[in-house]
Formats: sequence, C-alpha cells, structure tokens
Amino acid sequence: MPSVLLLCGVAACVLAACNLRRSRALARLLSPGAPDPGAAVNDLPPVSVLAPCRGVDGHFERYARTLLAQDYPRYTVLFVVESAADPAWRELHRILADTSEVPVSLIIAGTAEGCSQKIHNLLVGVAHVVPETGMLAFVDSDVEVHPHWLRALVLPLRDAAVGATSGYRWYVPGSGSMAGSLRSAWNAATLGLMTHPQYGFAWGGSSAIRREVFEKLEIPVAWTRGLSDDLLLTRAVRAAGLRITFVGDDLVPTFEPCTWRQLIEWTNRQVTIGRIYVPLSWAASLLVHLTSLTLGALGLTAIASGEWFASALLLSYWMINGIGSMAVCQAALRRLSAHGFAISQRAWPQALWGPAVTALALANLVASLTTRTITWRGISYTMRSPQHVVVHRDALAPASSPRIS
Repeated sequence: MPSVLLLCGVAACVLAACNLRRSRALARLLSPGAPDPGAAVNDLPPVSVLAPCRGVDGHFERYARTLLAQDYPRYTVLFVVESAADPAWRELHRILADTSEVPVSLIIAGTAEGCSQKIHNLLVGVAHVVPETGMLAFVDSDVEVHPHWLRALVLPLRDAAVGATSGYRWYVPGSGSMAGSLRSAWNAATLGLMTHPQYGFAWGGSSAIRREVFEKLEIPVAWTRGLSDDLLLTRAVRAAGLRITFVGDDLVPTFEPCTWRQLIEWTNRQVTIGRIYVPLSWAASLLVHLTSLTLGALGLTAIASGEWFASALLLSYWMINGIGSMAVCQAALRRLSAHGFAISQRAWPQALWGPAVTALALANLVASLTTRTITWRGISYTMRSPQHVVVHRDALAPASSPRIS
C-alpha cells in the first residue's frame, strides 16, 4: 500500500505540473499587453452586432450604452426582444431616445416554438441584417463590454483559416458572496477550455464570424430546432475544418448577484446542456473531476496511514492547482481593470475553491444524467437531441408577429 500511495503521489505531482503550465499559459494570454498594431486600421468590414435580450439585468443600461460606444468605424446594433411586454423593450426605448450616432434597430421577434427563445431572436435578427454587413457579432445582455471589444473580435477573422472568434465571461462575485465566489471559480475552470484545440468553443455571449462563413455553413438551418446557439455554431465551424480563436482581450464581466439556489440551477443547466451537445467534453470533465476526487481521497488515506511523504505529494495536487487558478484569476482581474471595470474581487479565494468546484461539478454531472430538461430565462426546454428541442412555456405569453422599429 505505501508504494501504491507513493506512485499515485508522483503521478499527482506530474498532473498538477501539467495543469500549472496550462494555467500559466492562459494567464499570459489574459494579461494586458501592448496594443495590436493592426488595431488602428480603418479598412475593417461593416459588422452587425446581434444582441438578443430577455428581461433586464442589474447592469443592463451599461451593457446597452457600451455596445453603442464601440471604437469601430462601421457597425450596426440589432437589439432583439420577444415582445413589447418584455422589460428590456421599455428600457431600450428609454436608452435609445438619447443615443446614438450608431445605426441601431429594436426588433420584436415574437414567441419561439421549435427552438430556444434566444435562437429565435437571433434568427429574426439575422433576417434584418443589412446587405453590406461583412461580419456578424453576438453578445449577451448580462455582460459588459469595453470600447475595443468589437475590434478585438473582428481582427483575427482576417485570417481565412479562422472560422470564428470568441471571448468569454468572467463572473465578478458580490462583496461577501460565497455562492458568487464559488460560481466565479467554477466558471473560471471552464475558461481553461477556451484555448484547447479540441474542446474550445465559440461562446455565444461574445463571439464573431464572417457572414459568408455563417451562410456557407448554413448556421440558421442548424439553429432552427436547437437550444444552444454557440455549441451548434461551434460544431459547424469545426466540421468545416476552421479554427476558433479565443480572444483574451474580450474577457467580459458579469456583475449579477448569485444565491446558492441560483448557483445550483445555473451549474446544473450548463452541464446538462453540455451532456447533450458536447458529450466528449462532458465525459472528459467527468474523468478530470473523478481523478481529482480520487487523488484527494488517497491523500487523506495516506495521512490516516501515517504515510506523510506520500500524503504531501498527493495533496500537493490541490495546492499546485490552486496556485494556477489564482494566477489565472489575477491575470483576468488585471485585464478587466485595464479596460476600466471596477473590480473588487480578490484572487486568493480561487486557490481555495478547488475541492468545492470538484464536488459541485460531480454533483452537476450526476444531476445531468437524470434529465434532458432545463429552465432558461423563465422558459423550460427538453432536449431530445442537439437539433431537436421541445419548448414548454406558460399560456400567458402570446405570440407576436416580427416587427422592427
């Protein structure tokens, strides 16, 4: 038994060293750097920014106003809501009354039936894109973007081998919120996938694609009966042999509060969607977290057996991973601060959340095996397959015909 524990301890150190190397590489990518020399060019193609909205989050006004203040020569913003009864409709009307020089449309999409409401909003928005648009960008309504966000997304698409670009979300926990801090750590673990050649994806909350690629790959057809806009787009781009480039400069913050119940609901939803849409990533996540749990259990066993050296090696897996997580968090916070976001989050808790992230992720993975139904922004969906979703909504939301103002 002592020799087995020792060998497992050595393996744990090797795994942790590999993880630390990847975390440091990600931290370097996220760290603020010198401006891109191509950032001053004015020959960038026209972009249509598709902004589907449902409800109003705490920072909704800042989200809308920063979208309308991008450092980009030619772009249009299309805000798309389900109906005029949506609070976002009234809020956008108020905001747009005193802005802006940027061309903007406020579109009512109507009620989704065979796909998620977000995808339905996107499909209606795409139908209103002006002919001269060369790029399509997508942004969620619960994030904030910086003035150079759009430019950073578009620049890598000048490479024909790049099919799509993507930023990612950083959850900023509220002061003293343990649930919010754990959500930030859980989400940051997924951030590590964004640079992976196989598991990286184009996150729908901050991404862009050339219009010709979007149409050639028939993304609207793939979306027609789907739930996850970003994972369906990712599958199509990868199937075409194109790269998805992660843009570290487009890490975008979300400041919404988080309760323990919201944390469980959100993490369960993400993992359940992942099981249906990216089963290989789901299986890889299961393997990683089971390995982490096993190494922790072996470390405690070594302590109980008095095998102090083996226990030190085994438990160093968690310590080294924690150092890597803290390095990523520090880089992310520096990046967000460099863009002018007021961030009060500290990095050191990220080093301590590792065991809790693993426990929560394993609970999410188990829960995802029990259902194919999730609730998202007040609407429930059952995923029969990646391209077959059944929509369950209450009878209070009347369908409305698409219109534009």
